[in-house]
Amino acid sequence: MARNAILMKLLPSKYLDAFLDGHLFMNTPGYFKDLEAGDLVRADLDEGIHTSLQAAEVSIKSDEGEWIPIGGLINPVTYRTEEAANYNMFCMYALQEFIDGPIDDRNLAFGDTFVVITNADEFLRRVQEAADKVGRYYQSSLIDYVDRSTYHGVMGPFRKFSSFSYQQEFRMVLHAGDGHPTTLSIGDIRDICIHGLSAEINQRLRRAPNTVT
Repeated sequence: MARNAILMKLLPSKYLDAFLDGHLFMNTPGYFKDLEAGDLVRADLDEGIHTSLQAAEVSIKSDEGEWIPIGGLINPVTYRTEEAANYNMFCMYALQEFIDGPIDDRNLAFGDTFVVITNADEFLRRVQEAADKVGRYYQSSLIDYVDRSTYHGVMGPFRKFSSFSYQQEFRMVLHAGDGHPTTLSIGDIRDICIHGLSAEINQRLRRAPNTVT
C-alpha cells in the first residue's frame, strides 16, 4: 500500500454494524459489470477485463507471413476470460498524501457513512490472517488508473480506466473464487476505526499531518 495512505470505507449506514463487526462482503467482477448504468460510482462495464488493446497496435498474420494492422475497430479492444475474473474483491478509498484537495463529492454516492481505519497495517494484517484461514490466495494494492485511449496491455484486478480515478481505490482481492459473493470475517474492528457522516468527511480531515477527528 502507498506510504501514509489512509484507508476509508464509504457505505450506507445500514451496513455499518456489519462492517464494524469485521464482516467484509466481497463481490465478484461480474456484479459490477452487470450493474445498471444509473449506479454511476459502482457500475463498470470494464470490470474484470484481462487485457485492453489499442486497435492501431493489433495486427493479424497473413498467409504470406506479413503482419497486417487491423483497422476499423473501436478502441480499446478488450479481452476477458472467466478464469481471470474469478475472484472476490473489497474496495476502499485511499486518502494519499500526494493527492491534494478534498475528497471528490462523487464518492458520497457510495453511502451516507464513512469509516476511517486508524491503523491500516493492523487492519490488513487481520485481512491476511482471515484469508489464510479460509485458504484463499490474497492480494491488495492501490488501483493503477490508465488512459483508455492510450493504454495497451494487461489490466487485471488492479487497473481501471482513468474515468474512475476520483475514487482513489484501494482493493483487496481473494483469488480462485467460485463465481459467487463471499464474506471474509476478520473480527471486530472498532478498536482501529472512527466513523461518522460522509457529508462531514472533508471538514473532519486535516491534511498535514494526515489525521481525522
